[in-house]
Amino acid sequence: MATFLSFTEGKHQTLQLGPNGLPNFINKAKTREININGISKEEDLELERQLKILNKHPVQTFQKLKEGVTIDCIKINEQPSLDHPLLKNHKIQMQPNSFPKGVQVNNSAIEGILHSFKRACPIGTIPIQRSTKQDLIRAKSFWKLQIMSKFNNASTPNTFYPDHKIVKVRTTYIPNRYFGAKAGVSLSYSNLQLQNNQSSSSNLWIQSGNPTNIQIMSAGLMISKSLHGDINGAVHLFTFWTNDAYQTGCYNLLCQGFVQVHPTISLGSPVISELTYGGEKIVEFIIYQDGPNGNWWLIIGVKPIAKVTVGYWPSELFPFMRNGANHVGWGGSSWVGRNGLWAPMGNGAMPDGDYTHSAFFNNINFVDDYLAFKVPQDNQTEDIVESPKCYGLVKTKKEEAQGGYILTFGGPGGYYC
Repeated sequence: MATFLSFTEGKHQTLQLGPNGLPNFINKAKTREININGISKEEDLELERQLKILNKHPVQTFQKLKEGVTIDCIKINEQPSLDHPLLKNHKIQMQPNSFPKGVQVNNSAIEGILHSFKRACPIGTIPIQRSTKQDLIRAKSFWKLQIMSKFNNASTPNTFYPDHKIVKVRTTYIPNRYFGAKAGVSLSYSNLQLQNNQSSSSNLWIQSGNPTNIQIMSAGLMISKSLHGDINGAVHLFTFWTNDAYQTGCYNLLCQGFVQVHPTISLGSPVISELTYGGEKIVEFIIYQDGPNGNWWLIIGVKPIAKVTVGYWPSELFPFMRNGANHVGWGGSSWVGRNGLWAPMGNGAMPDGDYTHSAFFNNINFVDDYLAFKVPQDNQTEDIVESPKCYGLVKTKKEEAQGGYILTFGGPGGYYC
């Protein structure tokens, strides 16, 4: 009777072969065949399945040579988001029923600004970056590093997670109190030099639930070669969501969920902005709940005055946020490289309260149940700074015309953060 050695899911065992050449004992864990991407045959087949779901048949295609990606113009009612089981009967909402007070939208204002090409997709289609197997492998690997529950954990806000550091200002817990958030996010860290496996981001977010079933939606700016794969370390527009404590969800349009309506903006693309504050370029973000149907809309601005509606997170995905959320927040994140060197955050400088010296958020507001912007009061927020020797935050308040509620943040990172 012959024997052979098999490595199965990290196990090493001797198998006895019968007369027919098959093992008498078959372990439930199948032998993994690892391909050149470092994944098993089963994982490779799953990636192929996901690519078929994500990459719909395009009406038109653009090549973005600078970033080395392909943009497909997909019929808006065929976008991958609508394949989500909870959205089978969802009817796309092309525009919000209502806007926060004072918000003016002009959806033609950003044509070409977030692209390296100067044209929009045809009417009735949206631009989606064509996903590759490497994109999904990077996204899966990056997802494992997130552990973003610590970014939003109300009960243990300073819980230590080994790969991820944050600084943030978050509103205190009040059930169904918050109907959105707003801020201008500086692009002052666009010259950061990161290692290939480091990442740094700044974002605002909405959340409800508890650490075991947290629901969150977020938007902001990120430099991450680990996620985006570009060699020049560009600043990218990103969105993120989960409705089950990070068991599912994704960045940008790498899974079903976020419904896009704008014909020019491609989530995950590098950002160019013409909007400035005190000479510093910014991107303005607004996330808010549209009352009649409960969808959570994303509005961005990169030009003076005009803003555009990018799309929305459908209310069907967020049962804990059908009528407002428990928290909103603003902050920065950094991730450690494989050599133990923590990435710089913001523009790499420790904040001193002067927004010209460090990265910043300006005009920080939450949205109340009357769709009015409100400046958080000191007794309505909590500040959290992990690794204060490497990162920091400083808050200042001015008149709205002078920047309003400003959060300066960041730091150099380094070893032993």
